Amino acid sequence: MTRFLFANGIQIFKYPEFATALRERVRGQVASVVANAGVTIEHIAKSHIRKETVVAKVLEQRGDHPGLVHVLSAMEACPSYRPWHDKQSHKTYLRPPAFAGAGSHR
Repeated sequence: MTRFLFANGIQIFKYPEFATALRERVRGQVASVVANAGVTIEHIAKSHIRKETVVAKVLEQRGDHPGLVHVLSAMEACPSYRPWHDKQSHKTYLRPPAFAGAGSHR
């Protein structure tokens, strides 16, 4: 991820802003596609709800023809990269979510 940011001229400590802006662009595109297809976005807030069952119910109502059927939204726990400046090596990079200890991990 650090290489990607450097290659694209994005400062490491600007990563959260970059990720937020990218997420919003993706959401905007999805909203546009959904609106054009005349379907809805349904947020699934509980992990026990089977997504296949939700889509099967939509298919019962709309019929089994080609095209976008339904869009599901869910919030999932996701550890993310964190900007990090290593004071010993004087290098700045993104630290992966599973970083567990000292030393340089890129």
